[in-house]
Amino acid sequence: MPDIRSVVIALVLLALAAGAWFLFITKPKATYSVKQDKAAHDAAASALLAGTTTLHVEGCTADFPIRPGERLEPRVLPGASRDQFRNIYGKETTLDKSGSLVWKLEPYTVTDFESGKPNAAVTIQMAQGHVLRTLDGIDLGVDTFHSILRRNMGLWIEVHERIEKREDEWVLNLSFYSACGKKYRSVYSWTLPSSPETDRLIHLPTETPQTPKSPLNSNTFYNKVVENYRLEFANGTDDTTLGTPSAHPRE
Repeated sequence: MPDIRSVVIALVLLALAAGAWFLFITKPKATYSVKQDKAAHDAAASALLAGTTTLHVEGCTADFPIRPGERLEPRVLPGASRDQFRNIYGKETTLDKSGSLVWKLEPYTVTDFESGKPNAAVTIQMAQGHVLRTLDGIDLGVDTFHSILRRNMGLWIEVHERIEKREDEWVLNLSFYSACGKKYRSVYSWTLPSSPETDRLIHLPTETPQTPKSPLNSNTFYNKVVENYRLEFANGTDDTTLGTPSAHPRE
């Protein structure tokens, strides 16, 4: 027969345990810090979106979000009339011999290249030390060949690269469909002066699954900042015709 003392002790312990459990399940939950963090997150998101508007570019398939003080370019597409360019940029700074209109909008220059012709394009040349965002979300003056490759890879955007030789310089052209729509092609370019060392590096053998026998190597452009942009008609392909296909073995 169980000892009375043992039974009493067991009952007391059981009562204490039951009381502790009751206090635990009825205790107010520490929700304040979670609500505070959520409120801070919502406030940060609201601050980021505050004042955000959209930029409409006639001819693009969608509008582009733009923050206060930010400028996106180009705001006029290839093939637009001269009046459309002048409505957006004002009177041109110069009219060159080829008939192209040029606007010097410091710190960058916009050119309506070969206006009215099949190879019409809008080009942007950025001054060193300044930043300008394109419709693709790429920052001229900041982004490099490498960063654009990584960005587009993450977005599953196919890119093509070509290198062309122009007298005493090399030009790398990176092209893909514009964020404006597949009617247009974006081309970002980098220029390096020709020299025995640069010539040697560009002609280093390159083999990748995409280009098993590429004659030109773009690795020497890898960390160069982009300052030149060209928007042109895609004509059914995201690969520009400027230059010879190249490859980048580091990627």
